[in-house]
Amino acid sequence: MGQTITKKIAMQFLSGRRTVRLEAFTAITDEAAVALSNCKGNLNLGGLTQLSAEAAAALARCRGDLILEGLTKLSDASAEALAQRRGDLELYGLGEIPEEVAKALAQHEGQLSLGIITELSARSAAFLSQHRGDKLTIHGLSTLSGAAAAALAKYHGELNLPDLTKISDTAAKALARHKGDLRLGVEELSVSGAEFLSHHRGRLHLPALGDLPEAVAEALAKHPGELKLFKLFWLSEAMVAEALAKLRGKLDAKLLKELSAGAADALVKHEKELRLTPPALNAIAEARERLARIKSSRAKRAVRSSATIGMSG
Repeated sequence: MGQTITKKIAMQFLSGRRTVRLEAFTAITDEAAVALSNCKGNLNLGGLTQLSAEAAAALARCRGDLILEGLTKLSDASAEALAQRRGDLELYGLGEIPEEVAKALAQHEGQLSLGIITELSARSAAFLSQHRGDKLTIHGLSTLSGAAAAALAKYHGELNLPDLTKISDTAAKALARHKGDLRLGVEELSVSGAEFLSHHRGRLHLPALGDLPEAVAEALAKHPGELKLFKLFWLSEAMVAEALAKLRGKLDAKLLKELSAGAADALVKHEKELRLTPPALNAIAEARERLARIKSSRAKRAVRSSATIGMSG
């Protein structure tokens, strides 16, 4: 019982003893879970590897953040109990989501974070798409079938697939139908994949996309909403910047470190908000001044030319 949270240990934790580290325990009694249900702060039970339905029902009543990242499996009954929790639910240790577990967790009404999921069936994805909360995060998925993507696209909240490093055109086309914020961990995109994603309605987050060929930039620029590109550190190609300048929504490249003069001149044409680093914004400000001087100089030449023609006449 040395690795089990008993009611006595739970009460010691609730009394404010800082020496009690609940995350170090691997099991918990039902009585201890009932005691901890009165906890008003965050509850880190990341070491638990097993959880009864009774304990899950009690812990679901905890008001603060509940961390259960050590659970690699979850029974249907425990999943159903945890789904009654009103706050955010983090289950990072799960390696798989059986259909019945997915069906139970869909009843949860807060933000739901799952992982590390290596494979997701279309049926489980269909159940998860019915999740009642406003954000669904699934860690671990590096690939996604077209059927699973089509099911997840029906989710009505923010959909976050941070480890989806590669995406097929079929999956991209399906996910583009998602209505809401979409965050994908893709590291590269085909032109056709970018074309499909450009039809997405909502904010499009591509924080791992560093390689941005001109054709891909041209396709993504057709997206009507906000585009986030957090791995865009350098932008030297004027043609890529020219393409991004056509974006109809906000461009968020807040980690952009360096802009060439040609790229800055191109981005000046972007009509919506630009969220960039101070050095990048300074480069664009200089580009505006430079273009304004050129425009002024051309206007003066035109006036002189008109005056010369008038005198000649």
